[in-house]
Amino acid sequence: MSKLEQAKTAIIRKIQRGDYAPGARLPTRHELMAELGLARASVDKLVGELCADGMLVSIKGSGTYVAGGRETPNLYLILNTELLCVHSQFMERQWNMLIGELGLQQNLTMVGCHELEKHLHLIRKDRMARIVWNRPALSSFGVIEELRKAGYTQALINRAVPEHNWFATDTMHGMETALDALKERMPDATLGIMPAFLNPLEYYLSEREICFYESATRHGFKLVSGPRKTARDQSGIMQAVSGALDLKADCWFIPDHYMTPYVMAGMYERGLKHGRDIHLITSDWNEAPDDTPGLICIRQDWNTMFRSALEWITQEFPKPVQEKIAPGIEINT
Repeated sequence: MSKLEQAKTAIIRKIQRGDYAPGARLPTRHELMAELGLARASVDKLVGELCADGMLVSIKGSGTYVAGGRETPNLYLILNTELLCVHSQFMERQWNMLIGELGLQQNLTMVGCHELEKHLHLIRKDRMARIVWNRPALSSFGVIEELRKAGYTQALINRAVPEHNWFATDTMHGMETALDALKERMPDATLGIMPAFLNPLEYYLSEREICFYESATRHGFKLVSGPRKTARDQSGIMQAVSGALDLKADCWFIPDHYMTPYVMAGMYERGLKHGRDIHLITSDWNEAPDDTPGLICIRQDWNTMFRSALEWITQEFPKPVQEKIAPGIEINT
């Protein structure tokens, strides 16, 4: 029997004798190294095997515990109804990948907001449940507030709401970085904004507009604003784009990436060239070719927000958190 197998047998016997009681926390890795006379890699392998056997439970940021005395909390991921099916599948793959990568012992249930009522009775019965809301719609905030008052551990992704725990994009940081880059290239440019078609479910678009105005003013740019239309259909969008392009700005900020293809179509109709006649600043527009000239794209760092939420939600006693995550900036000259 190898030294590792002997050490594993010794740990199992201690658990069976009650030296390590159900729910008890195991010594640290360094303490186990000294106690068992093993290297760190061997201790990690031993603990990993016992976790796989169901005898131990490892909780990221907390420690390793003997199974049986404490339940592993169920994790619910609530997806926003505005996400299309393909995006929901992408989100599910990202979350499952991170759970596997971080070695978290969690029961993960993916729930669309439209399915929330079917799962809500299970969540209300499970007082240990941990809940992550991915870009929750305003229609969900009644439930979110109810669960907060009931003491549930929750985190919101990309919704910076007072009195709640959240991990959200630092919109102002992204705007400042984008306009810093633009100022170096076009210090005397006139900037324009394509006003979004605002509705209560997309209040974050207002935040993007405010950040743009404040940052552009600090950078000393001249500003113009296109007309705001109320109808978010093809006709209304094209009217808004046409009215904006009449204003002859050197660079347009498009807070609602849904409008970006229409802006590009309007530019094409007028014979305007990307990177020569007009530059564009967009947020999270994934359809643009990587080499589109004159495009500055502010991309939200979903992976970091997901990872941060997972690491926080699986702590034994998560502390209140409100964390802004800097977005990435892609610049095509």
